Amino acid sequence: MNTTDIKTRLYTSAHYNPFFMNGLEIDHIIFYRDGKEIASLNWFGTDNHYIVIYFPFEVKKAAKLNLNRQDAFYMRSKTDWKRCYNLYIHADLTDLKSMGREDYLSDWDRDGSREKFTITIHGERREWYLDKATGQRKCNTEKGDFVETFGANYQSVLTAEYRKCEKIAEKWKQLAYISVSPFDIHRLMKAYNISEKRQKK
Repeated sequence: MNTTDIKTRLYTSAHYNPFFMNGLEIDHIIFYRDGKEIASLNWFGTDNHYIVIYFPFEVKKAAKLNLNRQDAFYMRSKTDWKRCYNLYIHADLTDLKSMGREDYLSDWDRDGSREKFTITIHGERREWYLDKATGQRKCNTEKGDFVETFGANYQSVLTAEYRKCEKIAEKWKQLAYISVSPFDIHRLMKAYNISEKRQKK
């Protein structure tokens, strides 16, 4: 991207992941199209991976949320414990692509999936590495176009194991007036199984 094409700049602060734009902290970066949100995230990468991101379009301030627009705008976030803003970007202003859904979480209590996206980031990023000679953490900074992958639209469902523990917890409350959570039941069942296996040995 040529310097003359840069209209908007996002940048990070040292040891703080969220982006800033003209001194305003960005809470969420939201991509939208045809009146609907497509994907939302707080930042790209981790550990201040991207120092600066450049956009070839202007971002305007908006008083009301309107996802039928065709541009990029920002407005106050609903976060009540700090003053920050949401950045809305029409998806057609970027090369955002959906790669479909994938499983990302599998635990005893729930299974989850997310939609995977790719987007080209124009900016500056740094790669951290451990200097073996000094034992210190250092970084290399490079400027250019980078293809970033991120997840959004997370969904999760409770597993059959959780439902089972939930029913047992409800029975305990009804019959013995003992209030326990499904997580407590799961821990008890796990401990019992371990104890039973030890006795068999």
